[in-house]
Amino acid sequence: AKPIRSGASFVGFGTHRHRVVFYPISHPDPATGLATINWIAEVTFDNQAVMPNGRIAAITAPTLILHAKDDSLQLYRNAEFAAATIPGVRLKSYARGGHLLIAVEQDEIRLETHKFIRANEGS
Repeated sequence: AKPIRSGASFVGFGTHRHRVVFYPISHPDPATGLATINWIAEVTFDNQAVMPNGRIAAITAPTLILHAKDDSLQLYRNAEFAAATIPGVRLKSYARGGHLLIAVEQDEIRLETHKFIRANEGS
């Protein structure tokens, strides 16, 4: 990727629901004028939105849902809804892990995923 060149203190683009912000975290190199940048991608979640009943109910493939009860970005009630709507789903819940569950419970998730795949081979 080509480095961003800007005299601004930050560069941002997007909408009120999605945006990306870039900002320098180093001084520009005197020879090239390039600086190291950091970036943040932001999204606004609407946890009051109506559930996508039809799309969720249409899932027929074997499904494993791994979800942390303390996830504040994707609420646990969404996982419960999907588990109650998808036929034959397996819901494995975790007390902690938030939206970074895969990093917090990496070994357990690897084990659960392998067990699920082996149990559903040929489905």
